[in-house]
Parts: sequence; C-alpha cells; structure tokens
Amino acid sequence: MLNSFLMGTLGLERAPLNIYSIPGIIWVSALFHAPFVYLFCIGPFRQMDPALEEADRVSGSSWIMTTLRITLLLASPAILSALILAFVLGIEDLGSVMVLGYPYGIQTISTLIFEGVDQYPPNHNLGAALGILLMLITGFCIVIQRRIMASRSFATVTGRGYRPPRVNLGWGRYIALGINLIYLTLAVFLPIATLLIVSLSKAWLGTIDLGQLTTKYYTYIFTTSPLAVRGIRNSFILATSAATLAIVIATVIAYAIHRTRSRMRGWLDFITTLPIAVSGLVMSVGLLVALIRTPVYSTLWILLIAYVIRFFTYGQRSISGVILSLSVDLEESSRVSGGGWLTTMRRILLPLVWPGFVGGWLLLFITYMREVSMSLLLSRGGTETLSVALYGLMIYSPVGAMAAFTMVQVALLFGAAFIFLRLTGSEGIRI
Repeated sequence: MLNSFLMGTLGLERAPLNIYSIPGIIWVSALFHAPFVYLFCIGPFRQMDPALEEADRVSGSSWIMTTLRITLLLASPAILSALILAFVLGIEDLGSVMVLGYPYGIQTISTLIFEGVDQYPPNHNLGAALGILLMLITGFCIVIQRRIMASRSFATVTGRGYRPPRVNLGWGRYIALGINLIYLTLAVFLPIATLLIVSLSKAWLGTIDLGQLTTKYYTYIFTTSPLAVRGIRNSFILATSAATLAIVIATVIAYAIHRTRSRMRGWLDFITTLPIAVSGLVMSVGLLVALIRTPVYSTLWILLIAYVIRFFTYGQRSISGVILSLSVDLEESSRVSGGGWLTTMRRILLPLVWPGFVGGWLLLFITYMREVSMSLLLSRGGTETLSVALYGLMIYSPVGAMAAFTMVQVALLFGAAFIFLRLTGSEGIRI
C-alpha cells in the first residue's frame, strides 16, 4: 500500500520500499522488540532517586549531559539486560525471516535449524550444534555485561524519601513527541488498521473498497472454526499460568543472585540465562524426545513446561534490573528494627520490586500469547494455541479469515494487559 501510494504520488517506476530484504527484516524486528526494552527499563527509571541528577544539574550540566552521564548509567543494568534480550531474540527470530527473507534466499541460524528439524529424517545433530552456538554467543554477552557492572554500584533507592520529578524537555519535547508518534504509527496504527481493513473485505485486492465490507470472517472465526476458538482458550490458559509461575521463579532466582552471598550466584546467573539462547525449535525437539513416553505428552502440560523453561529468564532480567537499583540498607534497617525475613520481604522488598514484577509478568504473558516455534512442534489435536490456529488459517482459509483472527488476538492482548494493569494499580506502566 505504501509503495503504491509513493509510486503514484512521486511518479516512480519502481517500488522504493523492499520489505523482503535484510533491512526490511531488521526494521520489523526493531519495531517488534522495542516494547520488550520498554518493559525491562520502566521499573528502574520510575524508581530512580533524582538526587544524583539534581546534583549534576546544580553543577551546571544541561539535561542532555545529565541524561547521558547519570540517568542512563544508573539504568545500565536494565538497559544491558534488555540489549541482550533483543540481541538473542533477533538471532533466533524465525517468523519474520521465514515470511520476509527465506523465500528470497536469506538464511539465518534460525532458518538453518528449522531446515534441519523439518526435513525427513530430521537432522537433530545440526539443530543441537547450532543451539550450542547460540548458547556460546549469549554466554559471551552475559560475561561482558557482568564485567562491566562488577565494579560499580547502581543502587539509587535508599531510605531517604523522595519523589521522582517531571523533567522539562524544553524544545526537546517536540522531538520526543515526533519519535513516539512515528513509532506508534509504524508499529501499531498502520499494521492494525491494515489488518482491520483486510478482515472486513470480502476479497482483498490491495485497494480499499467500501462496497466490499463484510463481517463474515469474524462470524466464521467464532461459529464455524473450532480450531480458532480452541486456540484462543488454550493460549489464554497457558499464558496466564506460565507467566505467573515463571515470574515467581524469576523473582526467587533474582533475589538469590543479587541479595545472597553464595559463591555460586555468578554461575546461577549464567546457567539460568542459557535457556534464552537455545532456539525454541531445538528446545522443543529435546522436550519432545525426553517426555514422549510420559503422561504430559500431547497435553497442555508439555507446553506449560516448555514455556516456563524457555522464557522465565525474561522475568528474571526484569526483576534483576529493579533489585540492583535498591540499596541493601533498606532491608538491613528493617532487620535492625526487629523485622524478620518474611516481614522484610513483604513490607520492604516486594512493594519496591512491584513495577518490575508487573512489567515482567506482562512481558511474559504477551510472549506466551504469540509464541510460535515451540507451539508448532509440541501442540497436538486439542492443544492448539493461537499461533498454531493462525498457521492453520494461513494455509487453509482466506486471507480475510487470517486477518480477522489476528485482530481477535490483538484485542485479547490489549484487553488482558489493560485489565491486569488496572487490577494491580500499576501507574508506572501504560498501554
């Protein structure tokens, strides 16, 4: 649609935009991964004590220099964790590459793994070898991150009361507004509007025809396609259960790493991050072989196990960024005042890590609702998820039905996230 508009407006003979290319894949991945970075960083930024920023401003620095030298450095644990996450997600991204690059000869590690597992007989050795390569790359990133942060303290939340101020950006507010509007247009409004138009068109021919509007595809989704209804129900159950279980495990592990004196905490941090480096395809094959003779095979339980193992590190990194911003003085003061460990956790630590907890849960919930690779390999009849149902609609149904089902998925994600944030009263995270 954009190419047609630009060619007609500017009189161009060739389409100026080529989404079926490496720059196109990078563009789509960047738009998709930006919310993950936001959810990782919102907690530390929201809780940051402004004393150091105010001291730098009083010393004569501009708000730009204060942001670069103070704010971003204090939030660097969360930023580096988000960077590692985005980097690994980009390496193992299968959906974008399969749609935009693979048909045109663009290969990545994820497509090589898919080829090895999808062929007959499956080449599990190739998938395992490439999975080890991803683990080594991620392990190297973690080592670099730990070396950068090892000699510094990032605690800004202490026992002194404060209220984070609003920053007057001056003329910079127009730049910030423009960047936000451009991102929202390209990542949210434009694709969702296009999907809505396609879902309401009897036959999509690339142009908007008001005379072709219909709601038959939405009727088809809810009345004629049992696969679609089953996928919605299963995904909601799995996403809610797996996100809750994973964020609880992530909180315990993050506390053990950053608040205990165990000599194994460095190795614990390293080991618990490795699952994120293993491709979902490779992990699915491993779980399939390991659990094929157990009662959980062909049930939602095997998907729940795979989801939690594969993605709980997302929640751990979100919680870790918040814990690193909290001074241990707060917990020690509670202990000195007679508070036990449980009292300190309930009255001091948990309220302070709540923004990271909420952000991590929401991040995991969204991830589970749209997970593709593991769901395709582990789902069987009756355990299909949203992604599996969408894949079936792409193959066997008109494009309008696929677009309608995608709109239902978008509505579910927005609705669930809005209700969750309203119930938790998390004012620092906005939809």
